[in-house]
Amino acid sequence: MEVHYPINAIGVNKMDNSTKIRVAWLIRGLGAGGAEHLLLQHAESMQSELDIHVAYTMSDRTHLHQRVVDTGASVTLLSKDASRRMQKLGFSWVIALRHWLREVQPDVIHCHSPVVAVACRLLSRLKLIPAAPIVYTEHSMWTNHRWITRLANRLTFGWQAKVVSVSAVVKASMGACGEAAEVLIHGVDSEAVTRAALFRDTVRAEWGVPEDAVVLGMMANLRPEKNHAMVFPVLHRLVNELPNLVVVVHGQGVLEQELRSQLATLGHHDRFLLLGYTDAPHKALAAYDIVLLASQREGLPVVLMEAINLQLPIIASSVGGIPDMFSEGEAVLIGEASEQSVEKGVRWLLDQDQGAARRQAIKEKLAVKPERFDNATYKNRIITIYRGLLHHRH
Repeated sequence: MEVHYPINAIGVNKMDNSTKIRVAWLIRGLGAGGAEHLLLQHAESMQSELDIHVAYTMSDRTHLHQRVVDTGASVTLLSKDASRRMQKLGFSWVIALRHWLREVQPDVIHCHSPVVAVACRLLSRLKLIPAAPIVYTEHSMWTNHRWITRLANRLTFGWQAKVVSVSAVVKASMGACGEAAEVLIHGVDSEAVTRAALFRDTVRAEWGVPEDAVVLGMMANLRPEKNHAMVFPVLHRLVNELPNLVVVVHGQGVLEQELRSQLATLGHHDRFLLLGYTDAPHKALAAYDIVLLASQREGLPVVLMEAINLQLPIIASSVGGIPDMFSEGEAVLIGEASEQSVEKGVRWLLDQDQGAARRQAIKEKLAVKPERFDNATYKNRIITIYRGLLHHRH
């Protein structure tokens, strides 16, 4: 069945490539995660082409709210004024979403969360929101979603105009629903990431890191799937053994207090720093010497895109789209993350005789094409998708 999508803010006949498209970007939260940082970077880079309106549903994930506002985008936390009863029922944001979309009158609706996408599809199907093509980006492996989310996603999947997947592995995880998905690799602001390297010495001095230290950094939300609790005893043992190793951990999340208690139990060490959330992730990352990401599951991690841009040696579990990010010899992929595999990877890069040469060899390989995940390709393609949806029938 063909569906015709009318243009709400602009007419097809009047539209050309100089006309701004009014887009509604929808996401669960504006916390410190990878998808949220991507949305921020895309808002910064697309303001000249798009009239951007962002809405999100989770009031405890507001870290990037003001930074997105500063790009010139309109940003709304849905349901913040809803009654306490509706908030308890969990329906308030859906009602607020309906009102918000009617107010914004977008030309394109782009969802970056399966739960929000399901709500948009249903509201559109019932004609409760303005008619506009819906684009859905899948950022995560479908096995990472709860069964009810997968079911609702699958049942409503046909009620949208375009599906984008962040990697081939994520696309494959979607089964039959992924057949029509376009793999569109997201990217980062390469210039901004590279500029951050200018602050490397200043940041390391703020941390109290000796000049000859090797900083192994972890930058990830403090959630169970990131495996901090499993990794910390390994790193604590290595810090005690290797005098030039400094461990720096950035992130926030539900496990923060538990992890701080774990470190206290392991024993305080001035070369093991749990620094929490940072509002300058590029500068912090540029001050690392090695990046460790030992997750149980991933899609296509933004932190690794940025680390590649900075030509940093990486130790990572072989999950999700991570193996596809590297050619041979560009990273230390440890398979399934375990205490043994993490320790083996760290020791390999910190070996007293060969560690420095191995790290340098990885840096040289990454230097051949450090900007492979630059956001220019994504920007050009997604705007083309938006314009195509407004010009053609789907």
